[in-house]
Amino acid sequence: MSHNRDEFLNKYVDRICELKGIDNSKKSSCKKYLQIAFDEIYNVVCFDIDGTLCEENETVPSKKIIDQITRLVEKRIITVFVTGRGRPTSREFLSTLKSKIKDSLNKTEFIATNEKKNKTKSLSRKVNSSRTQLNKIFNDANLKIQNEHTSIRILTEKEFDKNEIITKISQIIKPSSDFKFLKGKYEQYHVFELSTTTKSDAIKKAEEYLGIPSISMLRIGDQGQLDGNDYEMLKSYNGFSVNKLSTSSIGCFPVLDHKNNLQLKGPQATDRILSLVRTSTALCITNPNPVTFPGKLMKVEKYSTLRSSALLRKYSI
Repeated sequence: MSHNRDEFLNKYVDRICELKGIDNSKKSSCKKYLQIAFDEIYNVVCFDIDGTLCEENETVPSKKIIDQITRLVEKRIITVFVTGRGRPTSREFLSTLKSKIKDSLNKTEFIATNEKKNKTKSLSRKVNSSRTQLNKIFNDANLKIQNEHTSIRILTEKEFDKNEIITKISQIIKPSSDFKFLKGKYEQYHVFELSTTTKSDAIKKAEEYLGIPSISMLRIGDQGQLDGNDYEMLKSYNGFSVNKLSTSSIGCFPVLDHKNNLQLKGPQATDRILSLVRTSTALCITNPNPVTFPGKLMKVEKYSTLRSSALLRKYSI
């Protein structure tokens, strides 16, 4: 590593430790993982949407972010959107994005976990029947409740303490151990989510579907604090938070300005980190799942192998 590179990392790590409250004993570990993060070549970029690609209270990314995504698509870098949004608003976002992007995405897939859908329906009935009590718990008469495929989202314009809410809600609706309690942000709303899955589960699902190892997947989100809904996805050396942070020295790294001084946030930070990391088209796909792996690509590989074998037999001595 060049002297300039080492100087860059040392200054970046010093600022990370200040922002995350990491003591000196963990500084070498932090530098090690940060170096891996910047040396890795990523074949996939996983984005949270709200607060990461879109500014607060905005539903569409800025031109600068759209240009960045366009560059990824043109390089054939796979882009994955890992969001707590429901399907209708997710589809609306992708439709808008595809209309603005220069080289349109060829294929869009929704990957969802279905096996706990019935448990979500059962809990949804409890939540909706407890609306009056929930209004009091959140101190918000205008509470919104959204019933999604694998989660129930409670939206409020008022900030709340997650642990306090968990205690009070658990006394009312008694969710099973299958549910995780998550906290996020959507437009002007603070979101409390009861979900049968996390964004980390989504990464595993994408890894299985694409056949690309998760270590080659850059993850960018904004709710990287311990109780944030991006934490599970970002607690890895290839995870960067563009807003809130955890105290981990291994991942959930902040994004700094060009002087490694100020912490950048939101889409500005997303744009910055995309300019710092290295990306490349996946040349080799490992461990594909034969059930979910795209059929056309499997056929190409099959016939390519058969053709190569035939030529080898023909010309072997």
